[in-house]
Amino acid sequence: MASISLNRAAVFKNEVLHYMQSLGVEVEDHGAAYWLPAFKVSLVLHFVTTPTDEELHSLGAPSVHIWQDVWITKRKVVESRLRSLVGQTQRIHGRATHVVKLTNPELLHFLAENHLNEPIPAKFKYGLTQAGRLVAVASFSDACPIHRDNQVYQSHQLLRFCSLNGTTVVGGLSKLLSHFVHTHPTDDIMTYADLDWAKGKGYEQLGFKQIGSLPPQTFTVNPLTFKRTYISEQTKPTEGSVYYKNSGSIKYLLDFTHA
Repeated sequence: MASISLNRAAVFKNEVLHYMQSLGVEVEDHGAAYWLPAFKVSLVLHFVTTPTDEELHSLGAPSVHIWQDVWITKRKVVESRLRSLVGQTQRIHGRATHVVKLTNPELLHFLAENHLNEPIPAKFKYGLTQAGRLVAVASFSDACPIHRDNQVYQSHQLLRFCSLNGTTVVGGLSKLLSHFVHTHPTDDIMTYADLDWAKGKGYEQLGFKQIGSLPPQTFTVNPLTFKRTYISEQTKPTEGSVYYKNSGSIKYLLDFTHA
């Protein structure tokens, strides 16, 4: 079992590095991470054969964290995110798209194919189409009363946003947000930025403000199926299990009450 896991780890590393080379991107081996000098960012590879090295999460440079289990189970999506990182996706202008209302089955199918996180249904879901092809989706929760600054606000959560693999819809999220707010007036919209991949700069450009953070989540990975299981704080560690932590998330708020 150990030799199989080690072999898979070596294959994982080689596949990621070969993929970056196929994009014509220079990669420097810095030991704990792989530095992309042209883009001022590090790729940190996490193997599921050994415990996570906490030092990898405190690198001085901006870092993108690629997990072995995610590479195996969502490889097309990871490759698309890497292509976006180095500016090699097909760019579609949001003004050339049309907003459409989606059903939950349509949303879940698109998320399963194009988003790294588990697909979840939503109260409100919209997409952007170009020539009849769905190229981006955004999903939102129902309104929820939130107590803040001694007042009660009606808040929605942006649950998921993603574009079709291999594409970047320029202004896509802005267009979907504008449509949602016009259709469902609200006090604010909250969302999270995954620190394994992003620092939230895209949200900040849209007017979101950082209001908090979520600590790294703990999870285990099945070494045979690479299925990831998240562990709550109340869960007792299982003897012999290996636990990992992601980078956590930044909590963002788009406030319309003070616009």
